[in-house]
Amino acid sequence: MAGFTESLPPPIFISICVSFLAPTDVLRLRLVNRATNKLASSEIVWESHLQMLWKGKVQSNAYQHAKSAIERCYARTSAAEAATNTLASFSVGSATTSSLLLKEYGASIRDAHRQEITKEELCRLDWNFRFKKSAGRDWTSWDPWHNDALSDDDQTARIFSFLPDGLVMQRDGEHGELHEAFAETTIGRNVLERPEDVLPHRLKMQWRFIDRPLDFEDRPTGAFVRLNVGGREVPTYV
Repeated sequence: MAGFTESLPPPIFISICVSFLAPTDVLRLRLVNRATNKLASSEIVWESHLQMLWKGKVQSNAYQHAKSAIERCYARTSAAEAATNTLASFSVGSATTSSLLLKEYGASIRDAHRQEITKEELCRLDWNFRFKKSAGRDWTSWDPWHNDALSDDDQTARIFSFLPDGLVMQRDGEHGELHEAFAETTIGRNVLERPEDVLPHRLKMQWRFIDRPLDFEDRPTGAFVRLNVGGREVPTYV
């Protein structure tokens, strides 16, 4: 290990050490003088902090934007720099890349306080879906989570994909095909008195954003998602 660290140029070695500091301490270090400002602003430091910040997080629009911007910035690195393989020739990174990494770190921190989901984020991912037991037999009767499992360990949630046109499709398995959601049974609210409430085998599901459900206060678009299942409104998801 000593041989490896001794082979590193001093700025690289110090920047690696600085990357282990907390972000707030790194920012304070930037204020000491020009030399520490350069070390504490290096791409080595902030790329490390960005990776830790994003680790295990859902990929929001801010993440996607930052990732694309950083990749474009790195792609502009000159061929001569990209072809250099010796540690001794490495620097602490370009000012442009370092500035971008620091900027995107700040944007990601600010975005973490957002409590609304965008249409792009909702439609980018697949979502596990099940009804709560408290929803009643009316809704749980066609949900495999409540009907197929022999024990809690066997329970499997459906996988739904929200499409930009407002449709909700079911996916067969993690990488399966999309199709309309299907009902496990045809139990309705009251089959004898209201046969029109019997759920068909195939169900058209739709989604939309709403700003104020029931007795909630108004929230920005993206705070509440409402589903329509077979023509019937489902309680709002926050």
